[in-house]
Amino acid sequence: GLSHRNSNQYLHHAHTITVTSATGCGKTYLACVLARQACEQHHRVRCFRLGQLLNKMNIGHVYGSYQKKLAQLAKNKLLILDEWGMEKLSARQVDDLFDVMKERYKKTSIIIVSQFPVTEWCKLIGNPTVADA
Repeated sequence: GLSHRNSNQYLHHAHTITVTSATGCGKTYLACVLARQACEQHHRVRCFRLGQLLNKMNIGHVYGSYQKKLAQLAKNKLLILDEWGMEKLSARQVDDLFDVMKERYKKTSIIIVSQFPVTEWCKLIGNPTVADA
């Protein structure tokens, strides 16, 4: 198990964690445990299904609050993105996801939960250059 003392090191170093395995193996449960630990240590945490986050960002485009939504997300020490890879992303969704990741890179942590191995994520994103980034 994770010792309480060392379990938050990924947050202090702004690391990204990927949790991948087949359906029903407890990936989301593990992410929720890490989120709870972060909250207990007084860190701000947001959890989204990937589609839910991208819909929120799309609403930001429609109402002119996109940059505000990016800034709000950046205030959280941990962002959890669940159900990564369930559907192929549009070009705009890829751009929005890239913006979210760019805002957080080396500043705050992300946990990505997916039933697909990382090697298949290029298919989801569609743009190999952006996928590598």
